[in-house]
Amino acid sequence: RSFLDEHAALLLTDEAEARMAQLALDNPEQPDVLVHQGLLALCRLDGADKAFALLDDLDRLRRLATSPHLRDKPLRLVALGRLLAGLFPEDAAAQVTLAVSALRVDERAEAEQAVVRAQAVGGGATVAAQLSDVADLEPDLAPGLFHLRSLLG
Repeated sequence: RSFLDEHAALLLTDEAEARMAQLALDNPEQPDVLVHQGLLALCRLDGADKAFALLDDLDRLRRLATSPHLRDKPLRLVALGRLLAGLFPEDAAAQVTLAVSALRVDERAEAEQAVVRAQAVGGGATVAAQLSDVADLEPDLAPGLFHLRSLLG
């Protein structure tokens, strides 16, 4: 937090956000990059106090990242999804949450990487079922979700 406070003018910019996005895509095996990417985006959206408070209340983070009440705030959902997936890299559901939120903001490559990680830790059948459940609830995402299912083999 102190590093952010000292370098906020540099870290909370569009350029820094773009660089973090590229860094995350280039390093899908590095969950800490997702943590930083999500946290910085939440700092920009909600302020540093609220963003960092989520690190102390992981149950709240999980609830927010999957909240149907935030569907109309896709940038917030994807930031929450990144933070959740980065903090819980061995949790298939967290990876699926990121995949779905990434689809909402047309980040297809990010969604694909999240599904691959989800399959690696949770198995293809489980992930496919989760994606199908979301497609039933959110038909507008169905084409992207079916594409993600096709990656599961």
